[in-house]
Amino acid sequence: SLTRKVKLSEAIRLELNASYDVLDFAQNAPANTFTSRSDREDHLISRNLIRWEPQNSNIKAAFGYEFRHNRIGMRSLEKGDRDHQAILIVSGRVAPWTILNHAILSEVNWKPREDLAFFAGGRVDFHEHASTSLSPRLAVTKDLGNNNSLQAVYSRAIRFLTEDDVRDFRVSDGHA
Repeated sequence: SLTRKVKLSEAIRLELNASYDVLDFAQNAPANTFTSRSDREDHLISRNLIRWEPQNSNIKAAFGYEFRHNRIGMRSLEKGDRDHQAILIVSGRVAPWTILNHAILSEVNWKPREDLAFFAGGRVDFHEHASTSLSPRLAVTKDLGNNNSLQAVYSRAIRFLTEDDVRDFRVSDGHA
C-alpha cells in the first residue's frame, strides 16, 4: 500500500492511496466431506480524495474517486491445484475472472455552533455485475456536555454482490 498526501494550499489537501492485496485462501476439512477449497484473489485498489478544510471555517468537505480491479479464482500459491477435484464437486470451479468497480464519494461537515454538528455524505458505486447504487449518509450531533451527546443518523449502504455470489451465478450461467 502506498499513500501520498500533497498540500495544494492552506485549505486544500490531496490524498492519494493505491494498494495491491493478495488473498491466498486455503480451507482444509476431513477428506470425506469434500469441503476443501483453495483459491487466490488479487485486488488492485486506488482511492483518491481532495479535502477542503479551511482554517477558521465551520465547513469542511471532501470529494473522491475509488477504483477496484479484483482478479478472482486463481490457483492458491500455497496449495496449487492439489484440491482441484474437491473444488469441482463442491463449488463448480470457474476459470479466473475479474470484477471492476468505480465509485464517487463525497462528504460535507458543518459545525454552526460549538455544540452542534451536521454531516452529509455518500457514495455512488458503478459495478460491472450490478446496477449503479447510491449510499447516502446523514447525521446530526448535539453535544450535551459532560461527555454526553445526542446523535441522529441515517445511513443506507447499498453494495453489490460478493465475489462468491457472482461466482455462483457464473457457474449457473455456464461461464466455467
